[in-house]
Amino acid sequence: MSDEVHPVEFAELPFDRSGSGRDGSIHFRLRPSEPAEDEGEDDAFFAETIAESVAITALPGAADRLIDGDRIVVEDRPIVLVLDYPMDRAAVSLADPDAGDDLTLRGLILATAEAYRTAFDMERQAYDAFRRGEGITRPPFGIFGHGIDDLFIEYFAVFDEEDAVWILAAMGS
Repeated sequence: MSDEVHPVEFAELPFDRSGSGRDGSIHFRLRPSEPAEDEGEDDAFFAETIAESVAITALPGAADRLIDGDRIVVEDRPIVLVLDYPMDRAAVSLADPDAGDDLTLRGLILATAEAYRTAFDMERQAYDAFRRGEGITRPPFGIFGHGIDDLFIEYFAVFDEEDAVWILAAMGS
């Protein structure tokens, strides 16, 4: 996936974001983490539980706990990763269409975390420029209501368009 993230109006996306993916979804699970010696009873319970979501801030480390992380989720197609929560405008990250590589589950999750970090950094830089009086009036994504440390990847909705496979990260907080 590209390190570049671009704002796009929701109306410009080639699919309807409501509901699940028209062409399927990608779910994942993570093995339990090793409990720390000083964890309480509740923490030990959760440390033994298979997780079906992952915090952005837990990555890249938590990617090592992915069950079937090397599973190929998109074979040899251009990919567009779409982030829409908590944003007024979507953030899209384009895969290099000439790369010809298959995308693994681990690669998708890590690319999603990196794209979120990039979008939040771009938003912060825009606000900083505005406060310095540099004339920026609209932040690129319109992020509201959540910090990056609130966000969890829950699954991915898949939209197979003619030009590329569009993957929407379904997020929770």
